[in-house]
Amino acid sequence: MALTIYDQVIQNGWPSADYATYQKGIIAGAFNKPNEKIQWLNFLEKQYPVSGMIPQAQLEIANTYLSEEDYNNALSPLYKVINNEKAIPFHPQGYLKLGIALFNLNKNDPALDQFNILLSKFPNSPETESAVEYIRNIYIEKQQPTAFIELMQANGKPISNNEADSLTYRSAYNRYEAKDQSGAQAGLTEYILKYPNGKYAIEANYFLAEINIVQKQYNTALPFYNLVAAKFPNKYAERSALQSARIYYFDLKNYQEASKYYLLLKRIAVQQENRLEAMRGLLRCQFKTANFVDAAPNAMELLSQKGIAADDQLMAGFVIAKTDQLNGNNNEALISYKKLLAFGKSEITAEAQYRVATLLLSNNQLPEAEKAAFEVIKQFGSYDYWVTSSYILIGDIYLKQNDLFNAEATYKSVSENATINELKKLAGEKLLEVIALKEKITKVQ
Repeated sequence: MALTIYDQVIQNGWPSADYATYQKGIIAGAFNKPNEKIQWLNFLEKQYPVSGMIPQAQLEIANTYLSEEDYNNALSPLYKVINNEKAIPFHPQGYLKLGIALFNLNKNDPALDQFNILLSKFPNSPETESAVEYIRNIYIEKQQPTAFIELMQANGKPISNNEADSLTYRSAYNRYEAKDQSGAQAGLTEYILKYPNGKYAIEANYFLAEINIVQKQYNTALPFYNLVAAKFPNKYAERSALQSARIYYFDLKNYQEASKYYLLLKRIAVQQENRLEAMRGLLRCQFKTANFVDAAPNAMELLSQKGIAADDQLMAGFVIAKTDQLNGNNNEALISYKKLLAFGKSEITAEAQYRVATLLLSNNQLPEAEKAAFEVIKQFGSYDYWVTSSYILIGDIYLKQNDLFNAEATYKSVSENATINELKKLAGEKLLEVIALKEKITKVQ
């Protein structure tokens, strides 16, 4: 019925023919006939060029194209609306929809221009409120959260500190997700400087550490990992403690600091492989720093783990033997050291063989001690420290046997030929003692 009336109005050219034409277009759209709708609305503009309905018709044409995601064709009618000085009531809609169309065409800067005009001219309009989210997204994409915050402040729409915190982090994290390491690094650094105790401080520090690891900047990554690990519990603490421990151990050779982070990792690790690595790493740090008191229980715990590697068994066994020796449990230590020799040739087994010789000497088992010392020389020739130490030990055995001639010859040979200054000095001191002893005996005779 309504269409019939509108047709009569249009055909007769009555005063409301422009309105009737507009309604014909709207009805066509309601019946899901977008092309027909656009035809009627374009006809209105052409047939009634001074009609007050034209801005509405142009907005409807734009709306139709926008609903069809035909953003390019939506631009022309929208530009007509915002350039029509007689259509000011429709300008807020025009600027908003023009900005949306440009945004969807990936023309962020021109879109931002339209949104900014809307914000400045019509700050209290509903369209301005709708535009804020687009403005925010554009500034985040441009990695300019501070500019967005300042823009809102300048236009009487201040951003809370919590929102500013989130925006600054989100802007940087988007770059991280996009694998833009340079952009992410700059953004995350800015975030930490502005919000050192912010809501996302842990995440920002962790991702900065990860970026530096990818770039092989291990020393630079370290303080970020340290901070995250120190703030456990958090979901990044376990990996951060592991990475800090590895950097201190392998790159910086700082075994005291590595011990701290392996110990922390051992406490907080959820993944069994990380907990096992923590025990292994901690044991090695304790071994290298000669902290056998703390190492012994850790070694016992490591030995109780299933499927541990041979080198773990070797080092743990050595620590237990060494602890027994330090505690004066020589018989237990001797048994433990001997068991280690089955693990083959290594610096640890070289020392174990040497310790067997020293314990035998302390037990006054001189022939056995001499034989054990010569085994070091015979079996572990590539480990100069223990070979040289064994020669000195043989000199000690000769001395204890009152064989001053061979003791002097042995010490003299080591003091002249040793390449390790510490042992060269020790042999020289022992040589002087033997010479002094010989002189004393000569005088008595």
